Amino acid sequence: MEYQKGLRRIQSELEGDLKALDTLRTGLESKFKKDFGIDTVEFDLAWQQLSKVCIGHGIPTEANMAAVRASAQKLQAFVANDPNAKKLADIRILEAAVTATKTPLDLVNELATLRLAIGQLKAEQKDQLHVQMLVPLFKAASELFSKIEPTGVCPLCHNKFEGDLKEHVKSEFARMQHLQALLTKLQSAKDAVSVTLSRHKNLITTLDEAMETVKPGLIDEFPGKVKDTAKKVDNAIARIASLLAFDSTALTDKVIADIAAGETEVSSVISTFETSKNIILEEAKKRRLSLENDSARVKLVTDNQLVSSGLSLIDAINIQTYFYECAHKVSTQFAAIVEHFVRASLEDVQKRFDQISDKVKTFFETLEKNTEGLGAPKMKLLTDQDRSVVLEVFFHNTTVQPAHKYLSESQLNSFGLAVFLASATHFNKECSFILLDDVVNSFDAYKRPQLIDLIKDHLEGQQIVLLTHDQFWMETLQRRLPNWKRIKFAGYKFGIGPMLAPAPNALERVQKCLEADEPDQASTILANYLEDVLQDLCEAFEVECKFNRRNEYTLDTLIDRLRVRVKDKLKKEHPLSIALEKLFEDNTYRNWAIHCKNPVAPIQKDEIRTVLENWQVILRLCFCQHCFEMLRYDGHGAFRCKCGKQHLQKPA
Repeated sequence: MEYQKGLRRIQSELEGDLKALDTLRTGLESKFKKDFGIDTVEFDLAWQQLSKVCIGHGIPTEANMAAVRASAQKLQAFVANDPNAKKLADIRILEAAVTATKTPLDLVNELATLRLAIGQLKAEQKDQLHVQMLVPLFKAASELFSKIEPTGVCPLCHNKFEGDLKEHVKSEFARMQHLQALLTKLQSAKDAVSVTLSRHKNLITTLDEAMETVKPGLIDEFPGKVKDTAKKVDNAIARIASLLAFDSTALTDKVIADIAAGETEVSSVISTFETSKNIILEEAKKRRLSLENDSARVKLVTDNQLVSSGLSLIDAINIQTYFYECAHKVSTQFAAIVEHFVRASLEDVQKRFDQISDKVKTFFETLEKNTEGLGAPKMKLLTDQDRSVVLEVFFHNTTVQPAHKYLSESQLNSFGLAVFLASATHFNKECSFILLDDVVNSFDAYKRPQLIDLIKDHLEGQQIVLLTHDQFWMETLQRRLPNWKRIKFAGYKFGIGPMLAPAPNALERVQKCLEADEPDQASTILANYLEDVLQDLCEAFEVECKFNRRNEYTLDTLIDRLRVRVKDKLKKEHPLSIALEKLFEDNTYRNWAIHCKNPVAPIQKDEIRTVLENWQVILRLCFCQHCFEMLRYDGHGAFRCKCGKQHLQKPA
């Protein structure tokens, strides 16, 4: 599905490119009709018009492409050889060169700012020069004390300081802030001038490079003497650079006077240069207009441009038409390939869906058998949506699609697991191996027994590795799948990896605790285990318990009501009734039941062992020894397992 979407995106891009090429071609054709004054794109009519233009300049031309192209070259030569053409071209280059020659107009203001900054700092230095020289030292000290804890000892001279040294440095540095601000202002002004000087390009060099191709000495034929004034600007700016090498701790009136003089000189030469530029540009404009307004030359140039642009337009139309036709061919062929691939893919995917649909339905309905009104899932392909594969379910006599709008996250996970298991068992027949990693995490708790039903009833031929962190889920698995190999990760060693160990069930752990003389731990494990299993048994046997608003049912309550239920359905002579009665009335069980809830009282190993032995008798009767499933009430007075090989009913 993702590959189909990728192909569709490429197809859409090709169609977009084709549309852009068509727009470009259509625009060229519209310009052709407008330029040649005709209603259709007929090149023969264009050749006729262009040949007449060439003939008008004494160039014999036939109305076809080859003849017009040859004549266009001759017409171009006429323009190039026109004595006024070179003059006009040179004047245009001169205009562009002079216009592009820029002076640093901001330099005058920057020099004035620098001069004022020097004057302000010099005025302060009269009485505080020594303070200015200490500014960097106190600044560094202030930054140092902000990073270290005060010790009362100066870090520079290592002498003890009476008072708060950090506050002293801070206050002294605050008094220097005015000088620091003046120093910063001076440096900023100086940097601004330096940047402007570094960006300035020599005006004479700029003019010479720009006019390299024109007639030698052409610029000197114009009034204004722009090169002389440009040279003065270059010299003045060069002298400014030498004025910046002053010491901020030794400012003099001469420094200020020199910068003022440089400021005046730069202002004067820049003004003179700008005046020269305006004079030469005005004269160049007059001469250019005079040449451009020559009627014979205007017609020659105009006709040359008409023929040249007409040929270029025809070439562009031919090229764009070729590109469009090639792109249209590629786009059409690619669209056919995409449609064929999509159709074949959909047929293949639908065929695979059909192959596993029965299994998906069975697995899904097994997981959701307690959800009333939900079933009959189907997978559908919707290639025009982001969710290419959607789920359709039968929900209370109504077909709903897409199911994700109606079902819970847990129900959708049931569908996902059903599809995965159906695919794994159907398409991986040569590798009957399935790994289920904590799949119950995304399920509601009540679905866990159904997942075991699915594994036992429908995955008999598969090798399954099931991983879980859930202790209760593991206990349920161990009860219902006692023949499975059980392994736990006991630790991890670097260079070796996971350390494995057997994973005993609850009763096996109780037995190990008894063997290790740990009755308290054995009692806790057994009590939790009995409450868990007894609740499942009471549910399976449909036992009625007195309502408890806190939903807390003790061992005594559960054993008692189970005992009553079994005696009612199987009579007191039945072995299960006898076993339950023995467990319930046995003093050993009573003592243990009290002790397991009261850890202060001592617990004896023999008491736990007796309870365990009596309980195992009950287990053998309540759990099928063939399918290992818990017996359930069948509604007709008996208790049966799923496989039917073990049941409990009244004695004959």
